Amino acid sequence: MAIGRSFRDLRGVISLGDKVVATQWKGMLVTRSMPSEIRQSPTAEQAKIHRIIAEVSPRWRFLSAVRRAEWEAYAKMLGSAYEQEKRMTTGRIGIISWKRGVLMSGQSAYLRCNILAGTSNLAYPRDKAPLPSGPPPSPCFKYARYEILPNGDVAIVGELENGNLFNHYERKWRLWVEVIYLSANSGPHIAKIFDIPTSDGKFALTTFRARESRWGKFDVNFNELHGGFVLLQAETVIADSPEHGPLRSAGSEVIELTLPPQPDTPAVVALRENIRSILRNKEQRSIRRRKALGAFLDTIADKMGIK
Repeated sequence: MAIGRSFRDLRGVISLGDKVVATQWKGMLVTRSMPSEIRQSPTAEQAKIHRIIAEVSPRWRFLSAVRRAEWEAYAKMLGSAYEQEKRMTTGRIGIISWKRGVLMSGQSAYLRCNILAGTSNLAYPRDKAPLPSGPPPSPCFKYARYEILPNGDVAIVGELENGNLFNHYERKWRLWVEVIYLSANSGPHIAKIFDIPTSDGKFALTTFRARESRWGKFDVNFNELHGGFVLLQAETVIADSPEHGPLRSAGSEVIELTLPPQPDTPAVVALRENIRSILRNKEQRSIRRRKALGAFLDTIADKMGIK
């Protein structure tokens, strides 16, 4: 999808050589490429989101006119084209949690709220639009640090706290984690979900979810890292009833922790060599592609008589 003031000012990813669907939204041009293939979900979280979309999207056609009007009104209150363009031009500096753009229709808002409910361990589907009460306050980190456990493992421990949220029926905290080690990045992901009425906000993490394409496996222990950085950020998710859509707060402050160096144990050495081999193979493939492209262009130039 790409959005802009005109075809000359599109921001996004589309293939102009293929068929695209062009629409207008709040004075901006919106183009979407026609789907040409189906890709398998690389992570369990993305597979869950796809499953939620498959379950919820058909329900939109059977909502009453009143329910659809509520979702359309909610989508119009989310922001303007100016705010959408501002989000498109700003980066991810200082945040970890996914930064969503401004929604374009009531159906998109309906799907987004149900995805938020499903990924926050809340019941779904929810057919009523959120009440116009505004987003909840962001949580705060009371403390966050790394500790060496008695068994020698490295754990990230901390505690969350928040203000008054007793007026809402359902309240959750979501803890986002991102790990940077060598040239590999785990990517931001939800490490833990807290139920505010029953949880004290304390957490202790000994593992994190990584990308197999960069790390060679999905689950990595912190004691396998010889140094590295851990970024933490939290957010609040609330709902006014089991039928109303949830709302998420802005992200909290970002906590950056530096992990201690580890001795060269077999696990540390294996992970380091695995990451280096993946990066080395990736660079070699890139070099081969550039050489093949250069040879192909030289062949075309010789046939056309271009020197």
